[in-house]
Amino acid sequence: MTQMSKRGMVRLGIVPQPFRISLDITDRCNFRCPTCSKWRRPPSPHELGLEEWKQALERLRGVSLLRDISIGGGEPLARADVQQVIRLAKERGFRTTLISNGWLIDDRLLDELERVGLDTLIISLNSLEPTVHDESRGRAGSHERIMRLIDAWCAKSRKTNLLLSTIVLEANCGELAGLARFVRERGLRGILYQVLLPTEVHYGFSELPTMPEIAADWHESSPFWVTSLPALGRQM
Repeated sequence: MTQMSKRGMVRLGIVPQPFRISLDITDRCNFRCPTCSKWRRPPSPHELGLEEWKQALERLRGVSLLRDISIGGGEPLARADVQQVIRLAKERGFRTTLISNGWLIDDRLLDELERVGLDTLIISLNSLEPTVHDESRGRAGSHERIMRLIDAWCAKSRKTNLLLSTIVLEANCGELAGLARFVRERGLRGILYQVLLPTEVHYGFSELPTMPEIAADWHESSPFWVTSLPALGRQM
């Protein structure tokens, strides 16, 4: 569905109520992913505080079909009160998902997230090759940390599900099936393949009222866009 179609549905008042909603609780991030622009701007002084998120979640509880809350950023763990946000959502009956780059998560934090009731943790892994992953995330050593996190999750019986999120890039388009096999072999709950988007879609919510206009041919100048179509096709 196009953005124009969605806007038309809103004006006509025929948009169905959501089953799921995403809360970006911060634009701050400790990574420098070349496919994202949030880190390129100074931190916003207008982040909602914990009491404001409490009020927002209380209002969302009144949406009849809404059951799932995803909490992301930026990097949501850049906020010290992210566990309290999760707890507030759980107290209001929502299933909760945390979307993280994984850098700050260790065995202790996995236990803490489970104790506050987190249902699903999604972490970013763009490649099984350390160099490819680290370059795509703009942070040396991030692949090693993700692997330690996965080992820690696998070492115990967990109530919190662990999923991987992978952006499909030119650099990793030949290993998508291998990533799926890795997920199955490690007993993770699944993998989400993300389409590459222009960096402008990651705009600062407090700075711009709407998404910037994006050229239709933006991908033609992107070094990350998949051009090795035969390699991609072999993964299907």
